[in-house]
Amino acid sequence: MTRLPQHQRGAITLVGALFIVVVLSVMAISLLQMARSNILNSAVNNDAIEALFVAETGVEHASYLYASTSSCAGLAGVGPVAAGRGSFVLSNPVVQPGGECRVQVTASVVSAGTAPSVRSARVDLRLGLPTGAWAVGKNGAIFFWDGTSWTASSFTASDDLKAITCPTANVCHAVGKNGVVLHYIGGTWTETILDPGEDYEDIACAPSNPDYCFLVGKQGGGIIRFWDGSSWSAPSASTAIVDDLKAVTCPSTTCYAVGKKNQPPLVYNGSTWVNDGTDNINKELKGVSCYSTTGCQAVGKRNGSNYTFAQRPGGSFTWQRNQVASGFNKPDLESVYCISASDCWAAGKKRKPGNDFSLVHWDGTSWISWPTAALGKGEDLKGISCSSTIDCFAVGKKGSVLHWNGSTWSDASSGLTNPDLESVVFTGGSSGSSVALVRWEELIRN
Repeated sequence: MTRLPQHQRGAITLVGALFIVVVLSVMAISLLQMARSNILNSAVNNDAIEALFVAETGVEHASYLYASTSSCAGLAGVGPVAAGRGSFVLSNPVVQPGGECRVQVTASVVSAGTAPSVRSARVDLRLGLPTGAWAVGKNGAIFFWDGTSWTASSFTASDDLKAITCPTANVCHAVGKNGVVLHYIGGTWTETILDPGEDYEDIACAPSNPDYCFLVGKQGGGIIRFWDGSSWSAPSASTAIVDDLKAVTCPSTTCYAVGKKNQPPLVYNGSTWVNDGTDNINKELKGVSCYSTTGCQAVGKRNGSNYTFAQRPGGSFTWQRNQVASGFNKPDLESVYCISASDCWAAGKKRKPGNDFSLVHWDGTSWISWPTAALGKGEDLKGISCSSTIDCFAVGKKGSVLHWNGSTWSDASSGLTNPDLESVVFTGGSSGSSVALVRWEELIRN
């Protein structure tokens, strides 16, 4: 039996507020029913009331997990988790047509000499949005999204910025040309020139861990540096690094990196970077994202008239090339972000003819070119990031910013003055969202 995390209580205040109303209503109905049936047995009554509070604790726990991972399916099979004199179990999570996550919470409390008192509720949880996002680009530009518009930071880096990551809401790292490395801690940006003359292409940290990060880059060959929270260092040299590296991702303390045509995909095994199985790609890969420790997607330079996709199926040790079956003219893809094994977005250079924005979606089976003509004249898109299935940004040249709300992409460039943007990230990475309880239904046992 697992124990409830101590920091969970109070994290989802809306759940507690709505629960007070539910408790008062249910208690009144329960007391009336028990009075009619002459079953006001003190022990049984106390167990029934406490079981309801344990169920509320289960709802808070479900909300905490959902906010942390954005995964409804991840709520399946959680428990039993101890809470007070009882315990609860989470089961049957299902995403509803409106996007809410419906999950069942079953709580049980038992006193000596009595049968267990069980209360079950079916609740709908709605994932909210993070508090903000950061975008970086040419000439050291840094912009912050506050939920309404973009605002330029008063701090400007000394050279072009290529990538940014925010493992927590208050800590971010950014990298760029000529050895530029930025740290954002508690509202303040600082700059370090780590390797003068070397160009850094990407940076990634383990989830919610700002002190476990890798950056990758190029200078006549691949560059990898590791951040431990106090200093940067070069990991153990590996003969597997043979060419420029373009992108890195860390779904856990296991990390992956991809690069130019001659560079096979790499994996960090805890001590050094090694080739990750068999390389069947033979094309430059520019972006990589993982939906699990072993499942990833990568994108890169086009293959003739086709997009280039590389897939690492969960559990496989071989990267496989995927082709898009239909759609539009297919330019280079620059960036990819996976929310789950069946939900990834990729962005790239504008399509020709037509000059439309390039956005492509993975549904778990195939990549589909997304129609974007309604957005008007497009520009090259360089970076993409999502906080949930209903909240993504794609950024690119001339201040291009597009937002996904779960059904459509729209312009979200308010506040920008045509900067060339290279990368975007939500504060707190892809998690750290708020969760609202929008429906509570108690299940009556026969």
